[in-house]
Amino acid sequence: MQEFDKNIISWYPFEENKTILQIGQNEGITVELKKKLREVHVIAKGEELIAREEKKFDYILIYGYRNLCENLDVILNALEEEGKLLLVDNNRWAINNWSNYKKEKGFGNSDLEREDTKKTTIYEIRQQLESKNIKESNIFFVFPNCENAELIINERFDLKKEQMDKYSPEIEEKQIKTLDESKILKNIIQQDRKLLYLFANAYIIEASRKELKNDIQYVSYNNVRKEEYQLITIIKKEVVEKLPANPKAVFQMNNMKKNIEEMRETNIHLLDYEEEGKIYSQLIQEEKTISDILEEKADDLEEIARILKDMQKDLFINTISYQEAKKYMKYSRVKLEEEKMKKLHFLKKAYIDMVPKNCFYREGNYWYFDQEWKKEYLPIEYITYRSIINSYELVKKIKIQELFKILQIDEYIEWFQELEEEFRREVINQQKLQEIEQKKETSKSVENLVNELKMYQENNDRQDKVIKDLELDNQRKQEYIQAIESENQKKQEEIEALKNKWNLFRRSK
Repeated sequence: MQEFDKNIISWYPFEENKTILQIGQNEGITVELKKKLREVHVIAKGEELIAREEKKFDYILIYGYRNLCENLDVILNALEEEGKLLLVDNNRWAINNWSNYKKEKGFGNSDLEREDTKKTTIYEIRQQLESKNIKESNIFFVFPNCENAELIINERFDLKKEQMDKYSPEIEEKQIKTLDESKILKNIIQQDRKLLYLFANAYIIEASRKELKNDIQYVSYNNVRKEEYQLITIIKKEVVEKLPANPKAVFQMNNMKKNIEEMRETNIHLLDYEEEGKIYSQLIQEEKTISDILEEKADDLEEIARILKDMQKDLFINTISYQEAKKYMKYSRVKLEEEKMKKLHFLKKAYIDMVPKNCFYREGNYWYFDQEWKKEYLPIEYITYRSIINSYELVKKIKIQELFKILQIDEYIEWFQELEEEFRREVINQQKLQEIEQKKETSKSVENLVNELKMYQENNDRQDKVIKDLELDNQRKQEYIQAIESENQKKQEEIEALKNKWNLFRRSK
């Protein structure tokens, strides 16, 4: 059982006290279903239904399209009239098939070339369902795949490109990456979101003969975190909900509840709230985040700096002196002069997620959401630093060091980087991160291959030049030797001529 197999289904709002038939074996999914439903029946293939006694199920989940095949009529006959069909599989034209190349048949690029593949497209499945009078459906695009889901996106959701930032392409060892999936997906979203029907890596389709009332629009996991920090973010039509991804993550949910309670007692405007033990945020879909606004102003660093300062102006009410803060600060390998530290504005409680991507400006105030993290005795200027580095699209377009100078935080960057690295070590599962990095090292991108070819060519050119230089040097030496030999030959001839003259002279005597 893989750790994240359950992600593809753990978010789904199953009704209580219902029954389900799972077609296609996956232990992680089965374990999750048993937590949510009264009865769970598992069979390997759809054909096995033919030999079973007639029984109706509230849900039928088909894991892998090959288990549907030509048995759709039999499967639908086992579904209650108001029951729901759930189809889960990887998509034939997935973007990761375009980006991956391996010599093995049935993988990546080579799979796209085959005609006998059993993988199908979302369009084909929808057509088959409609031909069986199943006209109600919710299609969810899944990334990076159905075995390791991190993003699940409803076809009707007004997806923004920054919501794809959590997408980490699945990397196989010793493969060649032919393109940057993340960048292309962002371009696709800006151009036409309907293209995701073709290029989504995987899907889960909810279908029924009756009207569907599922209002979930977007689901994200953070799989690379340590277990106790793994949360599920679920965007519905009107609210955003946070859930623990596993029992250990209740710890982080309680931390977030405490943050919300404390922040509401301050002058910070908050969209997060707790209700009946659950955490929600008011959904603001029609407005731009401050991160979006900053990206639009990428050519005006002064204006960006002004907005960042304006965002944090209310925090200065609660600052404390460096002298008070340093008694509680952790040891740092980065040493800064005390006079420089005195210039910073410290907070006893620093809510470090008060960054542009988690903020809207409305009704004359900055409104924050997704406030998950709190640190103690850190400066406001560190939050400014995080505001910049977490605005991913902005960072790509600006000279970041110049912005640091304008904000007068450039001399603290080394310390802020250390704080950020420490924070990441606290939250991120280093073993998982290392596994990802190792896969990246063993895989190769086209850019790397081009660079390798360029280096190879440059090496060849250098070797050719060395050989030519040696050949020229050798030619010059040969010519020099020949000149010496010619000179020696002339001298020898002169000596012989003198000898002959001497011999003639002697004989004449």
